[in-house]
Amino acid sequence: MTNFPGKPLSSCHLRLAGAVAGLALFLSVPVTAQQFSADTADQGPVDLLATIQDNRSTGSDEITYDAADTGSSGSAGSITSIDDAVKSVTELPVLEVPATSEPTQPATIAETAADASTTAEGDSSGTAASGTATAPASQGVTLDITQEGTGDTGAASSDSSLTGSGASLQKSSAPVFGIANIGIETDAGLNATIWRDTSASRAALLLDNDRVLGSSPALSALAHDVVAHRAVPPAGAAANADALVAARLDWMAASGRSQTLESLVGQLPDEEPWLDWKQWLVETQLMARRDDEACRTVMYQVSRTFEPFWHKAKVICSAAMGDAAGARFAADILSAMGVDDAVFSALVANLLDDTDPGPIDPSLLEPLHIVLMDAAHSDIDAAALGALSDASAQTAVGLRYLDADARLVSTWQALDRGLVDHGKAAKLWRSANFTSDQVQLAAARHQSQPSALTRALVWRALDKERSIARLPMISAAMDADIASGAGLMMAPLYAELVRQSLDFDGAADAIAADPALSVRMALLLGVGDMADLPPQLDTETARAARDLLAMIGGGEADIAPLDRFGLWHLLPLIELDTPMDAVMNAGDDWLELASPDAGEPASFLSVSPVMLRAMEQAAGDGRVAETVLLAHRIVGTIDLAAIHPADAARVVRALDKVGQPATARAFAGDVARAHLLMVMRDSGEVMPIAMVDAAIEAAADETAAGGNGIEAETTEVADEGAPAVEEDAAAADTDTGTAETDAADATAETDAETTN
Repeated sequence: MTNFPGKPLSSCHLRLAGAVAGLALFLSVPVTAQQFSADTADQGPVDLLATIQDNRSTGSDEITYDAADTGSSGSAGSITSIDDAVKSVTELPVLEVPATSEPTQPATIAETAADASTTAEGDSSGTAASGTATAPASQGVTLDITQEGTGDTGAASSDSSLTGSGASLQKSSAPVFGIANIGIETDAGLNATIWRDTSASRAALLLDNDRVLGSSPALSALAHDVVAHRAVPPAGAAANADALVAARLDWMAASGRSQTLESLVGQLPDEEPWLDWKQWLVETQLMARRDDEACRTVMYQVSRTFEPFWHKAKVICSAAMGDAAGARFAADILSAMGVDDAVFSALVANLLDDTDPGPIDPSLLEPLHIVLMDAAHSDIDAAALGALSDASAQTAVGLRYLDADARLVSTWQALDRGLVDHGKAAKLWRSANFTSDQVQLAAARHQSQPSALTRALVWRALDKERSIARLPMISAAMDADIASGAGLMMAPLYAELVRQSLDFDGAADAIAADPALSVRMALLLGVGDMADLPPQLDTETARAARDLLAMIGGGEADIAPLDRFGLWHLLPLIELDTPMDAVMNAGDDWLELASPDAGEPASFLSVSPVMLRAMEQAAGDGRVAETVLLAHRIVGTIDLAAIHPADAARVVRALDKVGQPATARAFAGDVARAHLLMVMRDSGEVMPIAMVDAAIEAAADETAAGGNGIEAETTEVADEGAPAVEEDAAAADTDTGTAETDAADATAETDAETTN
């Protein structure tokens, strides 16, 4: 600072200058001391507790400074005067902005989006009119190349690549249409014009996140791809970019798809109004043990703000680098700043000094606390897991130190949202270290009050059961899951257990002795997987179930499966490809097919006719994104067996019309599976295993004696309350009217909402 003649510095000014210099030193030390080196970035995930323990063993907590890590402002010791100190505070280098995982979009895309939005709104004052080409930058810094008619070109005029009237390079904020362009490339056959002719206000309405989860896995997956896909924004996005992007992020967060959300948030600038999402991104990266990515952003932010979150995250980053002394110092600075977080302090002490944090109130937990618990190898229970938002559902599955209950619950949430497949879910449930309850107790608890935890517990208990007693208990567990709306998700998991059970001693005899059990297990395999049927269950029932699903998927039409199961009301789905009259045999008569049982009425839940019309109108106009999101909203969380098949057929036609035939057939298959599960539930009572054993023993005795006493024994068992079901077409032609009425009653409360 220069002293002008006649104006000596007062003591007040000197004290102020000293304070500024102290502040500069405070800010420069943590930034330069904690920068991640290239070696650290290449190491991948870091076990924080192991890292800290390794550094303890060296007996030194010395912090070293590297001039190469001090950025463009020089080393920590380069401040030699008050002027240098003030400059270091007020002129932060632009080059410290961290790179994102997504490449910066080309200028041509941004120009196209801007032109499209401007044209739709009738605004002629876009960038094309001014002659300015602006490319969006992922960190809020853009490069403007402006051709001006006159002016001093400076050094740029000497470059052969910039000739003519001249060019000026300057930093400016990211244009709003650049923000609206964020997205990822998906594999759903979508192009960049899926939002064509859809207004931004209508898109925001369709992205309302209260209708994110759906009962059809196929339809939910397509809706996710539409929301995440990189495409030309809807008309009017230039004026509503922030609101539109926020709606997409909220939708993705409610769906729990953490990986896609990470990619989208990584493309946003490190500034308001996106800093809350940047904090979520850092939490997610730390939970996924990608410390190098998270800590680059953290170190950048701590040099700009005193927001407690970033300085708490800096404590974790210091620990990740093995700098225990730096982590303790940063924690002390937080306390000096007045940040009162007893839980954070206790968990930091647990991580750094291996002290017992004591009991923790789950209501006080935050995501950063979960990061510390996982880093310190502390068990995270189901209550603590509640500290994470829906946006972290996919990330939570990968936490290493979830306790048994939390592991079971997080896996079910991920499976229900389509974030993991059934094979991975089975592995995660089996990996949970706990002593399961007796299978009878677990089954009773699940039947009385089914939940994510009881559902996982009973499956795990049945997985450990290694006798034929497993089979009737699988049937009972599936009944509870079907009634609670989880049958479609649990069918593949139980189909795996059924296949294992067929190798148990006495399994073949048990299935042969109980026709109802045979029908149920055959239907479960027919719905749950498409692998080859085992000989014990390669029955007409199982084959008919698979034939029906093949027809729904566009295969050859046949009336036999419909007649066998009494599912004539699925005709609208089957006739999407082939009219049934074309496959009728010569001489067949519809009135003759209408047996007394086939004539029973069925009840369904009618979805909103207005919404169906809106979906069909959007499909007719080629508005792809609008059609998919409307279809997803129409179906919602309604039990697929309760939706009228004619309405489901209209959804299939609309998806076909916008070029999504694969999802259309998969959705129709989901509906057919739901109906087959209802048939399974109503196919008769399964005998308790003790009665099956008695029937098997009696059959063996009578066979040995050369008599026919098995018929009398079977009749006696049936009289005791376990009626046998004949394995033929007449017995399997089950009336589902009552079940469908129950399903309609169960969803009656949502009827008013879905028919707005």
